[in-house]
Amino acid sequence: MIRMSDMAETKKKQLIGSLTKGLIILETMMEKKNIGVTELGTILGVNKSSAYRLLSTLEERGFVEQDSDTGKYRLGIKLARLEAIVLDSSKIREISYSYLKELTSRTRETSSLSVLSENQGIIIEKMNSEEKISANPYIGMVEPLYCTALGKAILSNYPEEKQREILESLNIVAYTPKTMTQIPHIIDDLKRTSASGVAIDDEEYSLGMRCIAAAVYDHRGDTIAAIGISGPISRMRTEIIDKYIAIVKEVAAEFSSQLGYRK
Repeated sequence: MIRMSDMAETKKKQLIGSLTKGLIILETMMEKKNIGVTELGTILGVNKSSAYRLLSTLEERGFVEQDSDTGKYRLGIKLARLEAIVLDSSKIREISYSYLKELTSRTRETSSLSVLSENQGIIIEKMNSEEKISANPYIGMVEPLYCTALGKAILSNYPEEKQREILESLNIVAYTPKTMTQIPHIIDDLKRTSASGVAIDDEEYSLGMRCIAAAVYDHRGDTIAAIGISGPISRMRTEIIDKYIAIVKEVAAEFSSQLGYRK
């Protein structure tokens, strides 16, 4: 009898094998620029139909594209976009360090920097609090846009039509009893965020945690990131929230100014 664990292990190995082959395809195309199905099959050690299936999957996701004249494949626009994100993020991370340090120094709370990718927020830099009880995000952490301060700070700067489009594409779930899950309510919250210039997550993503964030703008006035702080509600009390809001807005404005933003 075949055990379920054996089947799961086999499926896992097949998935890893396909992923490895996909990465080999991309690496090969970086060197050869254009390549045909037969040649690729030889390199991978698979038959032509298997090579075609792998290429079709990558083409469907935008990682490769087929030349209509030659029938050969080349790297797709998706990789160029990812490269741009990595390059931009590296520059922003480098510049952000002093501002994250300032936030954590002035508030004693964990500070983070997030950027938008695939309709999600991704933490690309952080500065940990030295307090024993503190927020603990990690670099590469993916966060929802609709219930985190960093996410809302980014999303609030889009036109309402774009906000709705993004929200409708998401699987909106309640992380806590305080999470807003109805799109009209979320959009109303984004309007308040836009008007005030600061986003607040009051236990919407994690019970016991409060977060404050503001958008970071580039020289064109585009929102390229969000910077903020997070910590336990026992320290981020209601009576000092206004003070922390002012600090976050001030630091975000300084960061934006260094990137060339002018109101």
